Amino acid sequence: MVLNFKAKTANSGASTFSPNGLTAKAVVGLGQAALQGGEIVANGMCNVIYSATLDKWVLYESSGGAQQVAAATKSLHSVQAAQIQAGTGLYVAGTGGANVYAAAYTPVITALTDGMQLRFKALTANTGASTFSPNGLTAKAIVGLAQAPLQGGEIVAAGTCTVVYSLALDQWVLTSCSGGDLQVSPATQSQHAVQLGQAQSMFSSIVGSMRNAKMNIATAAASGTFTADEIIVESALGGQAYRLANFSKVINLATTGAGGMDTGVAPASGFVSIYAIYNPATQTAALLACNQTTSSGNVYTGANMPSGYTASALVSAWGTTAGSLLSIGSQVDRQINVALATILSTTTAQTSTAVNISSIVPIATREISGIFQSSGNATGTTHTVGLAAATGVVGTRSSGGTSYAAGASVQTAYGGLSLGTVQTVYFTSTVAGGTLSQAAAYLSAYTI
Repeated sequence: MVLNFKAKTANSGASTFSPNGLTAKAVVGLGQAALQGGEIVANGMCNVIYSATLDKWVLYESSGGAQQVAAATKSLHSVQAAQIQAGTGLYVAGTGGANVYAAAYTPVITALTDGMQLRFKALTANTGASTFSPNGLTAKAIVGLAQAPLQGGEIVAAGTCTVVYSLALDQWVLTSCSGGDLQVSPATQSQHAVQLGQAQSMFSSIVGSMRNAKMNIATAAASGTFTADEIIVESALGGQAYRLANFSKVINLATTGAGGMDTGVAPASGFVSIYAIYNPATQTAALLACNQTTSSGNVYTGANMPSGYTASALVSAWGTTAGSLLSIGSQVDRQINVALATILSTTTAQTSTAVNISSIVPIATREISGIFQSSGNATGTTHTVGLAAATGVVGTRSSGGTSYAAGASVQTAYGGLSLGTVQTVYFTSTVAGGTLSQAAAYLSAYTI
């Protein structure tokens, strides 16, 4: 039975209908549920159908009133307000494992559209780059708000995740996950959120800073192990900084790429610069050697950085043998101790003579240490020997004395002599009351 009537008043909740004084029966909506209020308005034209099965009147339509519908289960169904509020069809408990996320939505999602937003409860936390697949569709990478792969910790177990599909990226953008870390783009304005890496670079030590750095080559060899409690590397001078803790890596001059030479072979009887390098995407560290003429500054500037490695720091500069092996030596922090090498040995007085020491120290050398030795030809001969950072007496280190017997020498250690000119020192020797038997300066260590 179908009846039409003009409602006198609006309903405010569950309602009944009685035609011609018959027993009043409950009025339900198209969802076959009791009316909630607002489905019938004053003066609205109502159409009701009696259902013997339900023994109720079904409100088919009511002009001006809200329409009750059944809960949507397919993509073209009308959706109840409660479903929207509850996120039905947009939020489900996720499946899958760490870094591989999936979810089954109802109605079933059959295709991705630009800007589609979905929510899911993560089953597990992510430990790195991750993907998401709704309803068995092809898994797409998840990126953060910086549009970079996830690093780990952005998704936590039982976290509520919101992802938006970007057609341009063909990736899911994780806009939020309760309890997870939030990826952001690098801050460029004063009120922008700051990345951890940026904050670390603001307050970190200078590139190349090291704690308890060591390398020891007891016998000339192609390889050696460099260790440090911590090293600071940067993408460029003043760039993104990273702290590498518990560093222990091997450098092998017989290979190329990460852990070896940047390209080609090691120089013979020369020097190699050794860099700590870092790949932020994989969080992998390594050592890289190169001919010192390729790069000898605080960060690697050569053209053959291994793929993915974007940060570096000079951690050593080491001599090589005629066979392109690492020479005997021992490094502590930034000082490299080597076999005693002659800077200059003479029997004549000299005044601020420039001495090129490129054969015994690398380009990266900042300071040298060693031994002075001098002697006269007779008892009472006074003699001195010294080195300076620049011509004249700038930064002079010197030694001398008076011979107590002919040929008796005076030997003194010196240290911390800064080089004002790359691979160059200035030598001075004096004598009085006789002639010089020897005035010599030797190198035992250099600091980079």
